[in-house]
Amino acid sequence: MKAHFEHVAFAIHGEDIAAWDRLLRATLGGACGLGGDAEGLGFRGGQVLYPNDGMLEVISWQIPGDERNPIKRYVERHGPRAALHHLTFTVDDFDAAHARAQELGYDVMPGRYTPNWKELYLRAPFLEPSKMLIQLLQTDKDALKSADGWDFNWDAFDPDVKPIGPTATIVGARLAVSDIAAAHHMFCDLLGATRENDGTIRWADSSMTVGLLPNGNATDSHVVVENCDAALLAESSPAGTLIRARA
Repeated sequence: MKAHFEHVAFAIHGEDIAAWDRLLRATLGGACGLGGDAEGLGFRGGQVLYPNDGMLEVISWQIPGDERNPIKRYVERHGPRAALHHLTFTVDDFDAAHARAQELGYDVMPGRYTPNWKELYLRAPFLEPSKMLIQLLQTDKDALKSADGWDFNWDAFDPDVKPIGPTATIVGARLAVSDIAAAHHMFCDLLGATRENDGTIRWADSSMTVGLLPNGNATDSHVVVENCDAALLAESSPAGTLIRARA
């Protein structure tokens, strides 16, 4: 079973979607990927693509007044405007990944399972935010678009947004962690990553990496980007944005 670090997802406040759209596509120069409203599940999301297979995602809730929505509660618990929500790893053999996760004793939560989309989620309480999830996914996005009706143009994103700075590269996620050994067990033993001498966790066919921040909290977890205008990033970031330029 091979795993590829595909994207980092932020849960964001519903009123901030336009500001995040400008940040991810205008300031950082990303391009629209898969997105849309998940009818019946209560959330909406959109993916933004960057060079070298970098990808970020924003998810929010569909109904502004729905106080019970789990994404809304998650943001208010950890944000209050935004928080890292999950990391997604695509796998080439979903059944093998599922079996391996169970063999290693992880708390496996089933997700959607269709011919073109097979997913599960793992709880990672040693990461901050403490409810952050790891998603394992096997999918055929071309088939999703043609057979399942998924769209690659989310209407919550403004079609008139254009890049105003250089196109950024997504370095990866930097995660506050309470138990480094448990994090290494998940990322390396389950997901096949290797640790470099400086502690960076890397996958052979993934451009994005993971770094661990001992004894931090939810607001310390963030995404690192490079090849961007750091001043423009700071100026255009909405409240609660957890994206930082590499020093």
